[in-house]
Amino acid sequence: GFAPTLFDAADGVGGQWCLHAPGSRTWPGMRTNTSRVTTAFSDLPLPDGTPVYPTVEQVGAYLGRYAARFGLLDGARLRTRVEHVAPLADAGERMVRARAADGRSTTERYD
Repeated sequence: GFAPTLFDAADGVGGQWCLHAPGSRTWPGMRTNTSRVTTAFSDLPLPDGTPVYPTVEQVGAYLGRYAARFGLLDGARLRTRVEHVAPLADAGERMVRARAADGRSTTERYD
C-alpha cells in the first residue's frame, strides 16, 4: 500500500549482489553463507533447482526478478548513490540526500 523508492549506485538492482556494482566485493561464482531458504524473501522463493548456497549470479538475478515482480523498478533511482540519511524531528520522517551519476544532487523527505 505504499510506493517505495529504491536507490542503487549500480545501473541495475542488487547492490552487493551485482558483480559490477560500485562497492561490491563479490567475485564470479561466490556463494552465500546463508541457505536458499533464509536468503529468499517469504513472498518469492528462489527457483527450483537453486543450490543450497546460491551463487552471487543467482542471488543477483533473483533480486532483479523480485524488484520487477513487485513493481520496485517503477520508483528505482539507478546509478544514484545515497550520500546521507538524517531523521527529522517531526513524525518519524527521514531526509535523504542522493547523487546521480551525472552529478545532480537531490534531497527529499521520506516517511
